[in-house]
Amino acid sequence: MIRTFALYRRKSTLQYIYKPLEHRNIRLIYLQPGAKDDPLNAFIMPISLDQASGTFEAISYAWEGSSKYYDLITDAGIVLLTKSLYFALKRFRQKDEIRVLWADAVCINQEDDLEKGKQVGIMSDIYSLATRTLVYLGEASDNSEMAINLLEEIADTGKDRDALTLGLPPDRDPSWKALRIFWGRPWFRRVWVIQEFVRSLDVLMVCGTWEGNWMTFYVATQKLDLFLCGSPTIFNAFEYMAMEAGVSAMALMADIRSHCIGMTLQSTAPNDIMHGVASWPETMSPMHQSWLNDHRKSSPLFRLGGGFSLLELLSCCVRSDSTRARDHLFAVLGLANDAEDEQFRPDYTVPFEEVVRRYGKAFVRNGKCMELLYQCRLGSQSWRFPSWIPDWTTKYVVLNADAVRASLGSSKLYCAAGDSQCQARIDDIEDALIVKGEFTDTVIWTGNGTIRTSLFQVHGNLWALHAIREAQMAITQFTHLPGYPTGEPLHEVLWRTLIANQTHEGLKASDSFGDMLSLLLWRIDKFSDDLKSLSPQVALTWLKRCVGEEYYESLVTRLPAYRLAVTKNSYFGLVPLLTEVGDRICILNGGAAPFVLMERKRPETGYRLIGECYIHGIMNGEAFRTNCWKEQDISIY
Repeated sequence: MIRTFALYRRKSTLQYIYKPLEHRNIRLIYLQPGAKDDPLNAFIMPISLDQASGTFEAISYAWEGSSKYYDLITDAGIVLLTKSLYFALKRFRQKDEIRVLWADAVCINQEDDLEKGKQVGIMSDIYSLATRTLVYLGEASDNSEMAINLLEEIADTGKDRDALTLGLPPDRDPSWKALRIFWGRPWFRRVWVIQEFVRSLDVLMVCGTWEGNWMTFYVATQKLDLFLCGSPTIFNAFEYMAMEAGVSAMALMADIRSHCIGMTLQSTAPNDIMHGVASWPETMSPMHQSWLNDHRKSSPLFRLGGGFSLLELLSCCVRSDSTRARDHLFAVLGLANDAEDEQFRPDYTVPFEEVVRRYGKAFVRNGKCMELLYQCRLGSQSWRFPSWIPDWTTKYVVLNADAVRASLGSSKLYCAAGDSQCQARIDDIEDALIVKGEFTDTVIWTGNGTIRTSLFQVHGNLWALHAIREAQMAITQFTHLPGYPTGEPLHEVLWRTLIANQTHEGLKASDSFGDMLSLLLWRIDKFSDDLKSLSPQVALTWLKRCVGEEYYESLVTRLPAYRLAVTKNSYFGLVPLLTEVGDRICILNGGAAPFVLMERKRPETGYRLIGECYIHGIMNGEAFRTNCWKEQDISIY
């Protein structure tokens, strides 16, 4: 029975009244059997989490704002459900037997912030101790059956061949449009599902009447280039962007999950199970899943191993969605191996700004100052917080996934501050980070720094070519000098700077890595004009061929997050998009990469952190080793 009344009008004796939970207790839904159109009936019972291990299934779904609410009828009152959870419970209800389930919107009192914080703190345990997780992607719509059939075909094909030779439909076939729409479903972008998906011993994907293994989705994302899903046009660009976000999110979740399974199998599985799995089970067979399920029966508290740093997880999940901003910080705690600090505890009782400051200060005090600063990138919401704390909640939908997660300082290729050690402290009164370092240069010119989005693919990815032309014009500023400060040829300085001197895989670029681009520079204008007359896919193919496939991949990984710059001391580099003329180049003690700082005029002297940068010629301690180095306290607000 559908109730269309607003939530505030349902405050009556009929509404379910939540009772406080004891420590490490949870609530479970005992969903009563029923026919398709029967009302939803259930008992909601508290139980110790450890006692509940292996007795229930957890539901993973996308929360949705809704003006309509649906009834879950219990013996203690009615629980109001959003549309997505209502149809998920209807889908999972059995005809003849009770089904025991856990779903956050029902099993956690959403009006009790204290309880919510405690339950979120054990949510990783809830999903890891469930028999399996039921991922509800939604009802069948927009030809989703066609999309899933195509996904299964892709998963069963070979790799590195075009769609037609694989026997897949041509790019104008309606199944590709259905697939683009399917990947745009909100579940793929929800931040909470990462932990839910990764920590579960077994995962069943469900859409409408279809259900299948998560590996189908993972293998498909690994095998198919996005361009085979149809050429992006001005009419489907946003559809294409939503698909790219969904595919990237699925690949990220599956990569993390595969890592956890691999770590677990290596440490606990017998040799016959490990055979064929190697160290990264990208094609985990039903036998391996069966072993995990059997091991759960003999060891009820058995869980998947593997952990990641909290900072790394926060960076990876920056494009995910959540109902509340703070959930970006809480949703990945269960995957982190360094989140024991009390300041990281989920807390819904204090303002969001206080939660963010707690996290930032905890990272600094735990020796993660430089790793924290590498993630900082001044953006539209950053003025709400000190600039030395990353803006984890801004959606960088304008950048590709690799560019968002790319960090110069964490690449291990640079050592701008030599062998110095970070010396940092926090001024709690001023919310300032005080760190030792030195200013080495000033920005005197910046490029256009046009933000590159998937929309630019409509024009054949010519933004990359535009960046090359802009770099060529900028480098002419050095022609009146005896030479570049490092003594390198200018064409080499250009191609190394455009990719921050590293490959797409994060390795140092070899001496011949940019040779093809160097040969192209003398005819770049004509080449650009020629590409404009071609279709997007053909233009992209020619661009990759002429600059080199590997060089192109490196270019589009690094360049979208930066703009070109020239400094007062005649250095060429990549700086954050919001860098302006007059901003200072600074090397902080212990820093692998330099930073760009903007001077703050009032109320106190100090600086705002714009972000890390690549300045060709000072990335390996050259400035740190000169006699001009004069260490000082730098206050960052």
